[in-house]
Amino acid sequence: MGIECTSFHNVAQKSYDDLLNETQDIRNTIEKFTDEDRKKNRLRLKTIIYAVRWCAFPAIAFRDHNERPDSINKGNFLEMLEAICSFNNELKELFCTAPKHASYTSPTIQKEILNLISNRVRRTICDEIDDGVIVERFFRLVHVPDTTSQTLKNRIYFLLIHNNLDFKSICGQGYDGASNMRGHFKGLQALTSKDCPSAYYVHYFAHRLQLALMATSQGVIALQKFFFTKLSFVINVVDASSKCSDQLRDA
Repeated sequence: MGIECTSFHNVAQKSYDDLLNETQDIRNTIEKFTDEDRKKNRLRLKTIIYAVRWCAFPAIAFRDHNERPDSINKGNFLEMLEAICSFNNELKELFCTAPKHASYTSPTIQKEILNLISNRVRRTICDEIDDGVIVERFFRLVHVPDTTSQTLKNRIYFLLIHNNLDFKSICGQGYDGASNMRGHFKGLQALTSKDCPSAYYVHYFAHRLQLALMATSQGVIALQKFFFTKLSFVINVVDASSKCSDQLRDA
């Protein structure tokens, strides 16, 4: 059984031999990188981070169906990289000669960078809360196995505690009209109110805000139409007055 090259004994023996081989030590591999290599990798990574931020801020798609080099549209992320490199030949050469393990253009790297950015944003939001500044922010999207009030409460509390936020400091709640949210006895607002008496519940707060914004925007449009009509009237009057003055002058 131990004669076959794929036997457990031979695999263990090879792993042992590789461990004792100092030439394969990861420290030796890292030390082979020069300061110039590290500088190039940092510049390449900074460019990647800029492209990721550029796509994330307006919430546009990163990838496209065809990202091959001969594709007309490789997607917003790769197209942005090409646009940046088109202004700098040195940077363009840097990406063309990048090793496969350090190109940083894979979707996995994009997600890691986005995760780091989102963590930084959440830390900033937590700092604002610690300073006592009440500002409405989107914090995080959390997936749950079900939508029972107890499950939702546990996930919310876990999220707050994980970010060093005291759930007893909740000062307001706003949910839709579903029974698992607004129920007076077993709803999420009731469970939260038991732990946080100061967490005042407002029914459909987000929807009310939406209605208020819609009403305000409609008022702005009506106001614009009002001023546009008045402005057109003034312009017509001025234009008519100018014609009359010209006619009198010619006479």
